[in-house]
Amino acid sequence: MIMTRLFQQTGFPSLAHTPDILWQLALVELRQQMTKTTFNHLLLGSYILIRASTPAFWVIVVRNESAWDWLTYRLFSIVKNTLVGLVEHEVTICFVPKPR
Repeated sequence: MIMTRLFQQTGFPSLAHTPDILWQLALVELRQQMTKTTFNHLLLGSYILIRASTPAFWVIVVRNESAWDWLTYRLFSIVKNTLVGLVEHEVTICFVPKPR
């Protein structure tokens, strides 16, 4: 939310509405909510797969199956609540492990 306010205050709200930028903003917020080790293991290098996503459904690629498992079954609500706070509408998210 801090970064969203910063974009709005600096006159760049349109940049904050693209899914890839919103995901980067979500990562900034999530980094503050987790330990460095947890963030680095689970979310570092993650990205939204634009061609498989819509405004209401986001496919997020994570580094491996372990990160997928943790994010899908243990930290899903934290990520979803952070993302919904940024996009300001309901969004369904789906994590997928990066192909080998």
